[in-house]
Amino acid sequence: MPLDSIISCLPSCQRLIRKLLELQTTKDDISSKQIKKEISAPLNKTTFKELSEGYLQEIKGNGKLTRYASDKVRVDHLVRFAKK
Repeated sequence: MPLDSIISCLPSCQRLIRKLLELQTTKDDISSKQIKKEISAPLNKTTFKELSEGYLQEIKGNGKLTRYASDKVRVDHLVRFAKK
């Protein structure tokens, strides 16, 4: 997978990549448990609604308006279902 396509992924993916690069440059020896802990900690504090809003903003910003409209409907249905 080209680096450009990895970097242009969702904001949460971008945070993940930054965190991995940070861990790799600041620590000489890191374990898989440390990586998992560092990566999953921010996502544990993020709700589905926050993640989906970030995703919707990104696809709208990229000009994918048809996809934005269809995905927004799906997200709204899921959020309403979760409230019941």
